[in-house]
Amino acid sequence: MNINSPVSPGAQYLVYQDLHEVVSVDPTQISLRSIQHKRFVYIPHDTFRVLQINGEVILHQLAPIDKSLASILTNLDTEQSKALQRDMYYLRGIGKKFQGTLPRAQTIEAIKLLAASRGDSKPPGYTTLYNKFRRYKAANYNP
Repeated sequence: MNINSPVSPGAQYLVYQDLHEVVSVDPTQISLRSIQHKRFVYIPHDTFRVLQINGEVILHQLAPIDKSLASILTNLDTEQSKALQRDMYYLRGIGKKFQGTLPRAQTIEAIKLLAASRGDSKPPGYTTLYNKFRRYKAANYNP
């Protein structure tokens, strides 16, 4: 157990034999939520470290992996990376222009403009982009 490891949201700790998940880490305190009882616990950083040293707070599970675009791209091969970068180019371009709704005629024009600026000879069609954009929005704008 590494007591000096940073506390990050999503990590799970046993606090007095009750499983808690870190909800947020503020400059002054750590907010935890009990998984079994749905209670919140707010512990100052120095108290949290003392409880860790005394064995009253034990790391149960690390926070989930980093899901940023940069970390995803490093784990893909070249062909997959290029495909994802192309998709993200169109999704972000369309997302900035329309903020959620995709009117067909205007979206097709925007796709053509994006393709011309990228030099893409075969841009995605409206339906393909519409379906990918729905999944992109449902994933909270994460690839």
